[in-house]
Amino acid sequence: MTKIRIQSDRARLTIAALGAAAWGGLVLAFVEVFGMDKLIFAVSLSPLLGVFGLFVRWGRGTSAKEATPQERTELVAAARKKLQDHLGLRWRSEAAIARLIKIPDTSLRMPVRWSSVDSPEGGRGLFAADGRFRRGDELAVIGQAFSEVPFKRLVILGERASGKSAAATLLVLDLLGKRDGPVPVFFPAALWEDPARQAFTSWLKSQLAAEYPLLRGNSIDGRDAGDVLVDEGHVLPVLDGLDEMPESARGLALEAIENSGSPFPGLVVTCRTAIYDELERWMSNATVIALAKLEPDDVIDYLDASVRRDLRPRWQAVREHLGQEPAGVLGGALSSQLILSLAVQAYDKPSAEPARLLSFPDQSAVIKEVLGEFVRAVFPRARVANRPGRQWRQARAEQWLRYLAVRLPGPEVRWWELTKAARPATRVLAAIAGALLAGPPVGMGFGLALFHALGNTAAARVGSAMAVAAGLVTGIAAARSAPLPSDLQIQTTRKSQAALYSAAFVGIIAAIGVGVAAASALSGVAAGFAFAAPIAILYGFAAPDCTDSEVTARYILTRDLRVAAAFGLVYGVSTGVTGVLVAGPLPGFLFGALCALSGGLLYGPLWVLALQGSKAGIIAWLHFTLARAWLVPQGKIPWRLLDFLDDAHHLGVLRRSAATYEFRHELLRESLAQSDVSPA
Repeated sequence: MTKIRIQSDRARLTIAALGAAAWGGLVLAFVEVFGMDKLIFAVSLSPLLGVFGLFVRWGRGTSAKEATPQERTELVAAARKKLQDHLGLRWRSEAAIARLIKIPDTSLRMPVRWSSVDSPEGGRGLFAADGRFRRGDELAVIGQAFSEVPFKRLVILGERASGKSAAATLLVLDLLGKRDGPVPVFFPAALWEDPARQAFTSWLKSQLAAEYPLLRGNSIDGRDAGDVLVDEGHVLPVLDGLDEMPESARGLALEAIENSGSPFPGLVVTCRTAIYDELERWMSNATVIALAKLEPDDVIDYLDASVRRDLRPRWQAVREHLGQEPAGVLGGALSSQLILSLAVQAYDKPSAEPARLLSFPDQSAVIKEVLGEFVRAVFPRARVANRPGRQWRQARAEQWLRYLAVRLPGPEVRWWELTKAARPATRVLAAIAGALLAGPPVGMGFGLALFHALGNTAAARVGSAMAVAAGLVTGIAAARSAPLPSDLQIQTTRKSQAALYSAAFVGIIAAIGVGVAAASALSGVAAGFAFAAPIAILYGFAAPDCTDSEVTARYILTRDLRVAAAFGLVYGVSTGVTGVLVAGPLPGFLFGALCALSGGLLYGPLWVLALQGSKAGIIAWLHFTLARAWLVPQGKIPWRLLDFLDDAHHLGVLRRSAATYEFRHELLRESLAQSDVSPA
């Protein structure tokens, strides 16, 4: 019988309580023997919370519930279908935006040519000979060709802008339509940072969990559904851009793939031809093809089908030139799928003059002109109603894109990395924000806790010192780190029993500690329980996000802010009530407000004490807000950056994978980075 994991916390929480009680007994015995005063006794009770956390971390183990093989098969099939449906919607949209297919019939817009490449293993099947998929062919012809590849291992080679990623996208889209086949999943090779240390299958599983949290909600055999799908051969990896990995990592990546030992139902790798040729070893049992340049008749055929009827006379000179000089400068430039597609979009307006392309002396000049004109064309000079990009003026859009192309650390555009583009200014702003968020509540908290025992003056001195220390530590941590957005969600329908047990236990421990320290035992017990119980409930409900919704940049931003609001509210209420009970209404309300801001917007000094300094600092949303506050007045980016990126994606300037945007091609990014755009 197969065992499927379910949550069962009552027994583990009982063990946690016994362990914490044992620790409390040791503390009581120590106090009895050595006569510690009640303040030190209260402070010494704090390790109870740490012991409790360790026990609960182990205690959230599982009990097994037997399931039949049929039930398990249904779980795997449901997870597979969920992933397949999600990917189908995403890649159909991406292929349409890139003008690779027509909607709704999914016929090919762009022809695809290839030639066979001799490899040590040889090759058979349709892909093993020179061939072509014509414009208008059904998408299924690509999947049919792949089905004839032995071992289902395919390497797609090509020069820059030859359409390697486009060909892989078309293959993925067709395979997703085969409901009984493996699920093809795109994996950008550049994200595999260390193949020597991270096995191929482990990296695939981590990428699935990060990009598709919907798989986290399906636990099979005590594991995430994504892990099971990989291990049992339901995922066909498509490793895009082997050439985009560091040179030292490429060979290690292929070696790791060969040594993975997992039952992959196939594998597709894309790479630039020259880079693949330089590798010491090629992928075994693989059919290798090289994408060929488009022929002049392919280009003319595409122009006839893609150019608007009213604009076709303006393209007549280009058509005639291609017929007369097929091997000329223009023919060479437009033989690239990318440049041909961008050219049609660049001159898709009545005022355009595509005949200008005949006047350039070499292919690089033609390509530069097409790339520049493309961005100018998709973002209009005047605002146009009812279309993406309507609110962005051309010169400003170019200026913003150029800044992102130059300043971001890599080709990916992620909102939570914007702070890196504005350094060192954002380091200073983050340090100030971290110090202001951490120092005042820590100082006031120590002051409120100690004023009964030490008196107002001494408590104020201790509080001030602790405020300075906490502000300094947190400010430095905030300046040095940029934590990722939170991946939690508050699941009010799950683990409610465990959350309530946690609240009761932690509340009792805190109540005893604060009650002993406080002047009034009754108010101290109430304050301790009011402080700890809500926080324990919140942590009991918090869990990694397993949403079925599409994970977009806006979703990640909203989730980060939603989690901050939840933690801020709970910390504010719990500390505010505690402060009112201990020190009165005005200090209590002020303390609660300070703690609400700190609890919601800060990963605090405890991360530093836990030797996890990279996780300390201000949250990703606040980093993003500070970066915008610095960059927007300078005209570097728009305040509504996510709206702008979303429009740029729909206009074909950017492509998107989950919450990450990327320039449609490195050539486009380089062109924008080298452009000279003055503010509008």
